[in-house]
This record gives sequence, structure tokens and C-alpha cells, in this order.
Amino acid sequence: MGPPPMRTDKGWLMLYHGVNEKIEYKLGYALLDIKDPTKILYRSEQAIFQPREPYELSGIVDILPGGYEAMKAMSEEELHKFVEANIEKNTMPKVVFSCGAVLDGPTRLRLYYGAADSLVCTATVDIDDILKSI
Repeated sequence: MGPPPMRTDKGWLMLYHGVNEKIEYKLGYALLDIKDPTKILYRSEQAIFQPREPYELSGIVDILPGGYEAMKAMSEEELHKFVEANIEKNTMPKVVFSCGAVLDGPTRLRLYYGAADSLVCTATVDIDDILKSI
């Protein structure tokens, strides 16, 4: 789950992230019934937001046992080789996950998201562009 669901004319918009077999964290959404939020009205089949920028494609935390502490113990050369090897094996996480969202104007959704386990970023989208597929 990501940010709290947001009320729209079509129902509660719920953003969430998931991971696939390629270790790519992407955002999807579901639309919940206004009166009974346990009822799912719609769920996106495809991701609506996915990693593509360099700072979203280079997380290490998920693939390195011991995470940050193990990275600190590596020399710069060891770390570089480790990252390059995981990029070649396609095991380097590609990560965006939603942390928060607010309506910034009548239909502009501002999404706050984590990128590659190291940054917090923001992106915007017109909420109508998300809901038009329903």
C-alpha cells in the first residue's frame, strides 16, 4: 500500500507498489467503492509508474546481504564490480514506491515516491488521466 486512498468521483483511488520477477518495483492502482471500500471496482492491469531514470535504477539494499553495512565494508573497486555484476545479471533493483500523494489543484496529483532505496522524489500526473481508463 502507498498513500492513503483519495476520494474521487469514481471511488477511492488507492495507489500501491508491487515487484515482479525481474526485481522491478512499479506502481499500480485500484479503485474502491465509496460506500464499501472492501469492494474493488477496478484494478490496473499495467503499471502506471515505473523506474526509468538513472536514480531509480540503481538500488542496492534489496540484493546485498547486510545492506548498507556490507557496502561500507567494500572498497570502491569491490563496490563498483558488485554493482556492475548485478546490472549484467539483471538483479539490480529498479525501484519506485509510493510514500504519499496529495491533490495539488483540482485534478493534479503530486506523488511522493522512493527511488532505488536511496532518494525521495516527486512526480505529477493529472488524476483524470489515471481514471479515464475506467
